[in-house]
Amino acid sequence: MKQSHVIALLATLALVVWMGFGILSPSAGSEPAVGEDKLSADAAVKSQMLVETQTLQAEDIERTILSLGQVEPDRTVTIRSELEGRITAVPVNAGAYVEAGTVIAQMDRSEWLAALNKGQAVFNERKAAWERLRALSDKGYQSRNLIDEAYSAYQVAEAELDILKRNLRNTEIVAPFNGVIDHRAVEIGDFVTVNGAIATLVDNDPLIVTAQISQSDIDEVEVGSTAKVDFPNGRQAEGTLRFIATQAASATRTFRVEIEVPNPELSLRSGTSAEARIPTGHVTAHFISPALLTLDDAGRIGIKTVDEHNVVEFHSVKIELTETAGIWVSGLPVRAEVIAVGQGFVREGETVRTGARPADERPAQPPLPAIAAQ
Repeated sequence: MKQSHVIALLATLALVVWMGFGILSPSAGSEPAVGEDKLSADAAVKSQMLVETQTLQAEDIERTILSLGQVEPDRTVTIRSELEGRITAVPVNAGAYVEAGTVIAQMDRSEWLAALNKGQAVFNERKAAWERLRALSDKGYQSRNLIDEAYSAYQVAEAELDILKRNLRNTEIVAPFNGVIDHRAVEIGDFVTVNGAIATLVDNDPLIVTAQISQSDIDEVEVGSTAKVDFPNGRQAEGTLRFIATQAASATRTFRVEIEVPNPELSLRSGTSAEARIPTGHVTAHFISPALLTLDDAGRIGIKTVDEHNVVEFHSVKIELTETAGIWVSGLPVRAEVIAVGQGFVREGETVRTGARPADERPAQPPLPAIAAQ
């Protein structure tokens, strides 16, 4: 046999033997090598999303209803003239505080004085005529009809005299209640007609803060409750809820309420906005950053947490109180492991890897998480 044939035969025989051993040996999937399960588990863990969590403990806080309102005066009125005539004096300037009965404008009295003198003379004449006829009637010298006519004329003259006296008093236009002259519409020499505007009087003690309460919260407030009011200038005051509307506004489904705020020094002004806080009791809540809020598939607002097995849970929450540094929400477990970073990249029911921060640190605005697939 040629040497080349022998070499080929030996190579073929070696290949057959090698393939036979491969077929008879156990496959890679039939019996894992030592430590292969552990490697697979580690790979599965590393494939899970890494999130950062923070342990939060619930606290007892005072629950309040917050509403942006409008500050209004207790009373405001446009004072008008009951007569026509020329203004002869305006002793009070705009911005002045006046008490009830203070003269704020004086009209020309000459015509009304003349009319009053004439009316007084007519009254005196008719009264005297009636008294004479009554004296004669007692002696039987006058008929009853003449006495009655004289008495009627006397009564008419008395009524007309009372009107003239009232008109003379009305030439002095006075403040109907204590307040501030917000606007003066006349000057000396102006001629005003009946019902002509003289001045606007504003009573700012107390102030009235009007606010709107939602239909879901209206049953939690009642007349007589104490409310706190924050004004735009940073000042705060306490007031009393004095009115609750019985019918909601059709456009907003909210109820109008009025909060009475004492203002004896008139240091607070009307016409501004204000923030009203009406306490409604106490509630257990957690303090969080608003950035932690998220929505579930149903559109509910809530917070994502992890349980003891690092499984993501979603809790629907209610905002109870708003502060500058964050918000207070209810609806979480008393002790909650809140996902502080990465909540937007995980879903409810998903298992995650966690890393923790100190529990006494309040959450700040979370950065975008890094996807950790090691």
